Amino acid sequence: MTLEIREFQHNDIEQVANLLALLWGGDKQSNKIMLQWKYFDLKPFNITTAYVGLDNHEIIGFRGYFPSFWGNGTSLLRVLTPSDAVVAPKFRRKGFFSSLTTYSIKALETYHDLFLNTSSNTQSVPGYLKLSWKKLCARDFVYKIFKFRVSNDFYIRDSEEIMVLDSISFEDITHLLKVKKATGYQQTFTKEYFEWRYNRPFRNYVFVLLTTNSSSNALLVLERSNQGRVLDYYDLNQNYSGIKRIIKHIRANSSISSLKA
Repeated sequence: MTLEIREFQHNDIEQVANLLALLWGGDKQSNKIMLQWKYFDLKPFNITTAYVGLDNHEIIGFRGYFPSFWGNGTSLLRVLTPSDAVVAPKFRRKGFFSSLTTYSIKALETYHDLFLNTSSNTQSVPGYLKLSWKKLCARDFVYKIFKFRVSNDFYIRDSEEIMVLDSISFEDITHLLKVKKATGYQQTFTKEYFEWRYNRPFRNYVFVLLTTNSSSNALLVLERSNQGRVLDYYDLNQNYSGIKRIIKHIRANSSISSLKA
């Protein structure tokens, strides 16, 4: 049996939506909407970042990568993160996952600066290690802030304001994305990427913004629809004191039952 591998094309959405039901669950129409947003609505690197594997013209495997930009205030990296990966059950344990991943990484190697896997799925680690991936560092960030709904209230102390918002403009946080990081990189955005990133289907985001004297100092982006999962965070301070202030206020003023690091 020979596996044919090629770029994911728009007319593949129907088959891939069915296949990804094994990974995402949900109905086919919802999966089609998500595929459209994730791989076709915006191509930040101007390339396709997903590949399909076929057996006799039938799509039996899919491997996608999520594009993002990371900066330290001086330089900018184009980063691809392994995202969606699935192989049809009857074709598993035949090396197709490895073939899809190896082929796609090779095909994409000239279009990015770094492959970064931030997955928390420990079951996938052995497979990546076999493909010569190396551990870079422990993933150290706040994951869950609240289990229940955070109300849209204002918390004020001295010259500070902490606002819980349903939306935020790119202009409000532009300067947060340009902060020079002495200790490393943080995810950053162009205006187009920012608007696309936070227009993801079926997600309900909440933006918690800390301002001092009306100037933005820190931002915490949460997924209200995913039990308070932290999606992104930005802080003018190297020690993330602004994010700590935000978390302290949220914990004191909402129904928070857990905080994981």
